[in-house]
Amino acid sequence: MKLCVALLVVGMLVTSGAYAAEGMYVPIELQKKLDFTKLKKLGLTLDAKGIERLVPAIIKVAHGGTGSFVSKTGLLVTNHHVAYGCIAALSSTRKHWGILKKGYYAEKITDEIPCPGYDLMVVAEISDVTSQVHSVVKPKMTITKKLKAMRIKAEQLAEECAKKTGLHCEVKPYSGGAMYYLNKYMKITDVRLVFAPPSDLGKFGGDVDNWRYPRHTADFTFLRAYVSRKGVGVPFELANVPYQPKVFLKISNNHNPLGKINLVLGFPGRTNRFESSYSAKFQAEYATPLKRDIYGKIFQYLKSSISSHKLSKAKYASMIAGLANAEKYYQDSAKSMIQHKLVANKIVQENAIRSRLKGKDTKEYASLLSEIDSIFTKTKKFYKRYLLLSVMTRILPSVRGSFYIARWNRIKDQKSVERS
Repeated sequence: MKLCVALLVVGMLVTSGAYAAEGMYVPIELQKKLDFTKLKKLGLTLDAKGIERLVPAIIKVAHGGTGSFVSKTGLLVTNHHVAYGCIAALSSTRKHWGILKKGYYAEKITDEIPCPGYDLMVVAEISDVTSQVHSVVKPKMTITKKLKAMRIKAEQLAEECAKKTGLHCEVKPYSGGAMYYLNKYMKITDVRLVFAPPSDLGKFGGDVDNWRYPRHTADFTFLRAYVSRKGVGVPFELANVPYQPKVFLKISNNHNPLGKINLVLGFPGRTNRFESSYSAKFQAEYATPLKRDIYGKIFQYLKSSISSHKLSKAKYASMIAGLANAEKYYQDSAKSMIQHKLVANKIVQENAIRSRLKGKDTKEYASLLSEIDSIFTKTKKFYKRYLLLSVMTRILPSVRGSFYIARWNRIKDQKSVERS
């Protein structure tokens, strides 16, 4: 399973029946995909260019979370659970013991604490490179060779971009590879804790209400980004200065009434809304319940094993929070897939597509669905072993180290761009 991190996506939820634009979009494609005349009537005051101008204010925090710059001196707000790893790591040290429980407030800028292992990715530019990636596909290639050729081309483009610009560059597929975007980031590695609420507020109720709305919890933390005096992202140094973002968001006290348009910018990771009914069936009936059970058992075992050991509780606080988060997500997902009749609705969508096709296209579509069905039937035979290895690799350093050694032994003689 590939972890695909979507860059900056705009999600629009329109509750009015006048215009349904609900979905996820890359900022540079907004003008083509949305009717801003209709959205303006629903209360949206920004046009596509206005939304694009906000992009530098939204950052990726710690390899996947979302944060927003809220001042011209690099102050940013993110979720308490996104900053949890930083707070928990600091809380296990002698100097900052207990700040996870009691919270933290830096009265002066010199009181701000470096977050170990945290970094920020500030979007510099997003560009469409679909035609360049697809150009390597030849008519008689097998699907395996097509995917490999596109992956190598994407990595080459990212490598060329990094050498040319000095930025962190990634080429990522969207909509299952129908589109490819080159994302350029400025990487900031000096990130400091400014304010964190006590865990009784920041994690109020544990994960019971997670993945639900509304949530009655103070799930926020303030961090600050620092760079060198030349404005370059460098590791922590006392001489570093607060980063000055090109744009920052203003916090509003105005209430957004029910029924009004909502626009959200961030890093939601991925969407599976375009998957087939066979994928939906595999997830609803097998994969998601399996993930729920595995994460749940590991969470309960770890929680009960260290319940009376203070040092271990502090050391593993972030891991336990992550496991609880995952269990809750898959628990609710499993219920929702059944409640909202996911598989049946996907079959209806596929039948609607089939009814619009004619002749050769009808046969090709049926053959494609049959092939997808066969793939998921085969996947089910080894998926549990794969999932267990994947989970153990993430949470156990010894397993992760063994996996990396074994993998390196297999790929060490390959060129870097050919390594999958």
